Amino acid sequence: MREAIYRYEEKEMEKFFGIVEVDETYIGPKFKNRRKKKRNFLKRIGVVRRGRGSKILQQPTFGMYQRNGKVYIKFVRDVEKKTLQDIIRGRIDLASDVYSDTWKSYSGLEQQGYRHEMIDHGNEEYVRDEGIHINGIEGFWGYLKERLLKHHGVAKKNLIYYVKELEFRFNYRHLSTEHSMNKIINILVNSSSCND
Repeated sequence: MREAIYRYEEKEMEKFFGIVEVDETYIGPKFKNRRKKKRNFLKRIGVVRRGRGSKILQQPTFGMYQRNGKVYIKFVRDVEKKTLQDIIRGRIDLASDVYSDTWKSYSGLEQQGYRHEMIDHGNEEYVRDEGIHINGIEGFWGYLKERLLKHHGVAKKNLIYYVKELEFRFNYRHLSTEHSMNKIINILVNSSSCND
């Protein structure tokens, strides 16, 4: 079911426009929360690093939230400028306002034609008077991570399917339970007919 939802979300997602919040996060267990035996093994083989390098054991994830609309999540190999800006150019209409934090990968968006505003969390800036913030996408990260916790760990190969299920639930949160179930049934029926 999650795999069918994943395919549906990837196929049906339209370009974002208007005000779009972008942000990156890492999904997976933190080093300190792993079992002692596993921590010792990772230290011994030299995988543990400091700063952003410490996230090497987690899945880098990029997200976009169209203000008062949908969210789109993509697993990425890294959170470098080329990787993130290629996704932004492919998924966000050029006439849009893009809001982000001050992570270096977002610099230069205005040269590509976007109106780009940055929120400086390092200086305890979270919202500006003009409604400039990235609280929508950050709220989704909280929603996502809280719901993943109940599974007590997900195999890395299946993680994207769980994430896309939560993306789907968030994007169709306005539907009643009955309409939501009908939508899922239609996705499953169409998915099985495509596989035949």
